[in-house]
Amino acid sequence: QQAARELFTQTLVRLAALAKDEPGSLQKPHAVSDTLRAKLEQMLARGNNTPEQTGAMLEAVTMELHYLDDFEESLAVGQRYLTHLQSSGGDPHQVTFAASVAAANLCILHRYEECEAQLRAGLARSAETDDAEMRIERLHMLGQLGHVLMLAGKREQVLPVLNTARQLARKTRLNEEMQALIDVMESRYWHGFDDARAIASARSA
Repeated sequence: QQAARELFTQTLVRLAALAKDEPGSLQKPHAVSDTLRAKLEQMLARGNNTPEQTGAMLEAVTMELHYLDDFEESLAVGQRYLTHLQSSGGDPHQVTFAASVAAANLCILHRYEECEAQLRAGLARSAETDDAEMRIERLHMLGQLGHVLMLAGKREQVLPVLNTARQLARKTRLNEEMQALIDVMESRYWHGFDDARAIASARSA
């Protein structure tokens, strides 16, 4: 999207100016993140963005903040992105992706209950769209859900998630990454309870 490219270009220009005129400011924690977010707010405030342009900028900043390990801010912008998609009738695949990214940030931040709720809500919404792409996205979210349930000490709830993933996989042409995801889910489930099965699943992955 042109809007996202313009946002990053203007951010780089601002960072270059800071490096020249106020180099000390770039030594502060989250200096790049703060500059990016400030530029985002400036461009959103223009008031003439289309829903697609707004979505593209919110998505781009969400992902960039995540890659910069600024998970709190990535989550905050990502939640705005998800809300924007839902209120503007965004593409279901984009909505599912946004929910998955928000859940990933919540998991990294050890906010497991919120992460679980985000994933279950996302899975419920995604069930309304049944195509090959969405089935892959649902498998990814099921993998996330199984992982966060294990982290939260809810092993008894993982098996139904794993079984759902298996059923979905049977009617989906899986790539190696998705097959490995299911194998990893099985390995984590059996680890410490049936080590032979855990090892077999890990080797498959």
